Amino acid sequence: MTPPPYDKEPAGVGRLLHILIVDDDPLARRMLVSCLQALDGYVVKEASNAMEGLKVMEGMERVDGILSDINMPGMDGIEFIAKVKEMDPSLVATIITGYPSASKILEAMRAGASDFLTKPFDLEQLQVSMERMAKEKHLIEKNIALAREVEAKRAIEEVNRRLDKKIKEQAILFSISEALARTRSTEELYHSLVSLASTLCGSTRSLFWVVNKERGELILTAHVGPHDPTLASIPLTHGDSPFAKAAREKIPLILNNEGEESEKKSSAVAVPFFIRQE
Repeated sequence: MTPPPYDKEPAGVGRLLHILIVDDDPLARRMLVSCLQALDGYVVKEASNAMEGLKVMEGMERVDGILSDINMPGMDGIEFIAKVKEMDPSLVATIITGYPSASKILEAMRAGASDFLTKPFDLEQLQVSMERMAKEKHLIEKNIALAREVEAKRAIEEVNRRLDKKIKEQAILFSISEALARTRSTEELYHSLVSLASTLCGSTRSLFWVVNKERGELILTAHVGPHDPTLASIPLTHGDSPFAKAAREKIPLILNNEGEESEKKSSAVAVPFFIRQE
């Protein structure tokens, strides 16, 4: 059974409650049906056992609450309530028992029951129990609606965040195109590349090396952020250097380094650029 869509009007506020009565005692079922019909405000269905109850639920427009006897042949009331609550947590269940054992009632509550009725019961006792059921159903649906509203807001915020990011990326790419079009020298071009790369990635540091095949080195030609003199030139054969590896193997690498003084991690990306396959 799939939980039904919730009405705009919560249960218990100008809306009929759809109730399923499950009891193997036909006399008890008839009495409950008659009492609920006398109270008005309820659409009532009945079943003589738990398995029949599950089948009846499949044909109901919706189920707001369940009145179930504990002691029934086959699947007992506690198992039945646990099963239907698993199917639809918004259902409100009341257990019926002729022998109000504290241990049984506690077991039923753990299975998902919210209230209990003891046999024999009168109209006033049933009315109070049904009022509690209506209030709980109303509260559950109100909380579900609120949770869905919060989730919808989160989804909208995520869409807006992605849209904002996309707009910023497009603006940065446009500025890159403009900046590159304005460059007048190779040095100025390299500086524009590292500056715009940092802006685009939101990084604090960016470095640009050029491969010098004659010297067998990576030559640092431009950078922004902290400068490390040891990175001014890197031998292409330097096995420990991820930047040399990216140049040799011509593949991008993602690097993660543990911070020495804390659990923070710093990340870097080494990306090879090609001009005419070089």
